[in-house]
Amino acid sequence: MTDHRRPSTPRADILPEAPAPAPAETTVAVCRLAPPGPAVAVASDVVDSPVGPLRVAVSQRGICRLDFDALEVEAAAPRDAQLLDPIREQLDEFFEGRRKVFDLTVDLGPVHGFAYDVLVATSRIPFGELRSYGEIARAVGRPKAARAVGGALHRNPVAVIVPCHRVIGSTGSLTGFGGGLCIKYDLLELEGIEPTSLPKHRASL
Repeated sequence: MTDHRRPSTPRADILPEAPAPAPAETTVAVCRLAPPGPAVAVASDVVDSPVGPLRVAVSQRGICRLDFDALEVEAAAPRDAQLLDPIREQLDEFFEGRRKVFDLTVDLGPVHGFAYDVLVATSRIPFGELRSYGEIARAVGRPKAARAVGGALHRNPVAVIVPCHRVIGSTGSLTGFGGGLCIKYDLLELEGIEPTSLPKHRASL
């Protein structure tokens, strides 16, 4: 016998919940980091920039050095345009305000453990944003190691590209920087960042 009864409408309060929307993909300003290992420079050169000449060196795995005291750092290897020109081009774009994310692989060499984790977390700070030393310490699972974070960042071998200049004190103070506070000020100003204690005039640093 055919059942001609109309199917009952499910009660609204027992309808299955719609699946939650998938989270949007998070875009971070992160460069590619090679795993820890020996960093043997195969090419190096001096790159002019608004914050002074930069000594850049590359290994077979990626950029392995970016030093601010370029004129005092001895060249680690001969110049190789094929390896160095893409880095020079991206640095030029960054300083001209045309690039916010570096499309480069960074070779941190023998840096490992806590220091490596600190630089990984720092590499993920987007252009134009700041983090405190304490926030980086918490991000790597060492909430009481803010001072040690500062030490690891002071030894960052690839400044600017691994943006340790975006890490400041919990009060907004610039605190330290391997390249000097004037350069840190200039890099933050280039990104449109204004820490609460950023001096109004660079000359006061």
